[in-house]
Amino acid sequence: MEIKLRCTRAIVLGGASGIGYAIAKKLADDGVKVCIAGRNIEKLKQAVKEIGDERTCYLQFDISDISCFVRKLNDAACLLGGYYDAVVNAAGVHSGKNNWCISEELYDEVMDTDLKGAIFLMRKATVLMLNNNIKGNILQIASVAGNKGTINNSPYYMAKNSLINATRYMAKEVAGKGIVINGIAPGVTQTPMSPGNKVREEVQAIGRPIQPEEIANIALFMLSRQAEICIGETIIADGGFWGAW
Repeated sequence: MEIKLRCTRAIVLGGASGIGYAIAKKLADDGVKVCIAGRNIEKLKQAVKEIGDERTCYLQFDISDISCFVRKLNDAACLLGGYYDAVVNAAGVHSGKNNWCISEELYDEVMDTDLKGAIFLMRKATVLMLNNNIKGNILQIASVAGNKGTINNSPYYMAKNSLINATRYMAKEVAGKGIVINGIAPGVTQTPMSPGNKVREEVQAIGRPIQPEEIANIALFMLSRQAEICIGETIIADGGFWGAW
């Protein structure tokens, strides 16, 4: 089956490494112009260099700073030639702490990045597309932890669980206007954010960590015309992690 993408110009937050990088690369390889966005300017430059600057550009963008969203989204649109028709949010932080021992500062960082920022990004990006009569996609990279939490990472679990629910309900409100919102919930994936999860790799039925490129393949399908009937869904891609617990 040949996948026919709905998008021609995409913003990928968290696109400098891990799952976001893999998605940005696959989109660029398929002819989409991609703005790779994130906090670390040096990593952004390196990602553009590796993928190729003929199809990519970069923008420093802190998803926890909601006050800058409209300006940053407009900046990204300008870099992409005037508009965007897809936003992929792969930005995220782990806490590594449960609710009994996490500091208030770290709790706020997790919630501001993984939940509050993700929801307001979804809202602001959608409104700007609608205001410009653009039909497009929003894709949230959640986590299987949002479906089945982990003891030592409960704030992260709560954030991802709430994001999955927000994706479901917000998607229904704009589906009739041509905006398709969905998510993906990966299991333990080989990324810089989770390099030491050897124990949980063994819990996954496939017996190995998921590769970012495997999640990127699913992302491309969710951004395609073939997936237009998927509304508010968060696809579990966990290598059997869910069933193994």
